[in-house]
Amino acid sequence: MFEHDAYRKLATFNGLIVDARDRVEQQKERVLSQADQATCAPAVALLKELQRTLRVLTHHRGALIRRLIQSPSWLEYQQGLQPRS
Repeated sequence: MFEHDAYRKLATFNGLIVDARDRVEQQKERVLSQADQATCAPAVALLKELQRTLRVLTHHRGALIRRLIQSPSWLEYQQGLQPRS
């Protein structure tokens, strides 16, 4: 059951990461377009927060992948991929 839930969470993380990357790129464009204005501080703050969120999501996805790789079913899967002599 752990694996099923973990793969579902992994899919969710992947979707959130894709969305966060898109938002970071959009926000970078906004910051660059407002760079010469005195009011660009909120846009820069939002960009930093989006980048932090992306790092957190990526970290959690990595931790989940590490837990999956250590699970018994992953080990069984890997053993099934080994060439037989």
